[in-house]
Amino acid sequence: MLPPDALLPPRRNGKNHPNNKAYPPRKDPRPEIPKSAIVTLAKDYPSLGRRSLTLAAYSAGGADDRASELSRLEAPPFSDNSSNLQRSFLAPFAGSARCKVSPTTLKLFQPVIFRQGQELVRGSVPMSHQTVSIPELVERIHRSGKHLAMVITGGGAAAISWLLTQPGASRSILEIVVPYHDQALCEYLGHRPEQFCSLATSRALAMVGFFRARRIAGQVTNCIGLACTASLVTDRPKRGDHRVHVAYQGETTAGSSSLVLQKGARDRSAEDELAARLVLWELAEACGLEARPALPILPGEDPQMSRVEAPTSWSAVLLGNTPFTFARGEPAAPDLTKLAILPGSFNPFHEGHRRMIQVASRHLGRPVVLELSVINADKPPVDYCSLADRLAGIPAEIPVILSQAPTFAEKARLFPGCVFLVGIDTLLRIADPRFYGGSVAARDRAIKEIAEAGCRFLVFGRLIEGEFRELDSAGVPEFLRSLCQGISESEFRMDISSTEVRRGRGGPSQPETPN
Repeated sequence: MLPPDALLPPRRNGKNHPNNKAYPPRKDPRPEIPKSAIVTLAKDYPSLGRRSLTLAAYSAGGADDRASELSRLEAPPFSDNSSNLQRSFLAPFAGSARCKVSPTTLKLFQPVIFRQGQELVRGSVPMSHQTVSIPELVERIHRSGKHLAMVITGGGAAAISWLLTQPGASRSILEIVVPYHDQALCEYLGHRPEQFCSLATSRALAMVGFFRARRIAGQVTNCIGLACTASLVTDRPKRGDHRVHVAYQGETTAGSSSLVLQKGARDRSAEDELAARLVLWELAEACGLEARPALPILPGEDPQMSRVEAPTSWSAVLLGNTPFTFARGEPAAPDLTKLAILPGSFNPFHEGHRRMIQVASRHLGRPVVLELSVINADKPPVDYCSLADRLAGIPAEIPVILSQAPTFAEKARLFPGCVFLVGIDTLLRIADPRFYGGSVAARDRAIKEIAEAGCRFLVFGRLIEGEFRELDSAGVPEFLRSLCQGISESEFRMDISSTEVRRGRGGPSQPETPN
């Protein structure tokens, strides 16, 4: 049967056309937007155009489908002057039932974590700065004056084509590496990561890229390392999430983005293009540009972003301009030779660390400080985002030293006369020639240097392969044993490690390496 309006004259453009009078009036499916909402927006944000005001008002009214459709357009929804808008610009309407701020909020604003120096700032950032086409954005990246070393694995390869097919790529691109095989990535990174596609791995790869950029460009400024690890659609079923992690590292800034994709919503090429757009997003951030590419993300896909503006003291240690700095606090005793130092990665700081500090203070009568080396013996340096995360997890009253001393011999040179707080597992690594290239002579020289610096060890028992081991039962060589004082099991036993804490909270496990 024909529909009731099948024999009606065709509908014409224009609401006053005679043919249209035979049709019932169309009901606009979009919710009614109070005029006061748009009027208030226009007063508070005069730089916004009519389209942006309507878009924001639709989001406030709950019309997320319509708003999301508009937000995916290439045309910029905001002007340059509005790039600092926060979620609060919809606050005047939050109390109205009709103008409830929805969770997705058009994808214009996404919750992120900003870290400025050592301060954690939780807020939101507009997902649209100035949306431009891919060729326009790539041209601005090439003109930015930055020197880029990139590594891309698992996805996002379209970004390579976009960057290299645009004229002027040689002004910015130093190298782009694609270590697709597991072993290739391990060789580039310098160790085997716990997970090949993770935020931690992307940050570590970006740090490697940063130092490669400095070497290739001759230690010039404005070097950036950027990395992308991705797990996308493939020709076999995947149990885990489809995800993208992008990170960059500069001399004083660092940032990262993570995005979990909806399974089955895109084919491989569409997922790869989205990953590539996220790469360009982070590149634009690293280059200090206001422009961004459009991100065709779906409802429920929320990029998690982190940004750090590092203090100059951090970069001075990272680049080797100073051997150490106090990242936070300074002990009451000005004499660094009278410190007790607890070295570690503190990824994360946990109750075992806190108890070691309490016991050491009681035994030694010295102020205890934490020491975190940004340089590792067999892994890339610690990036600023990870460093900010770790410092945020350490109680504010505990002083923290950042150093460039990955080994205990180097620590002894910086802090002669100090007492190092270590677990028995760490002491056994100090005594093991394997960690000195298999050379017994090299091990003996390192321990002799520690002794000559007047340093000693306060040793805490640890659970090793199911057995709790203390200093007296560990079989430590006598020439090292003479530098040590042990803490009994009755005074301290906590069967906890940072690795176990990370696994318990679902993060990638990165086992600590010997110092």
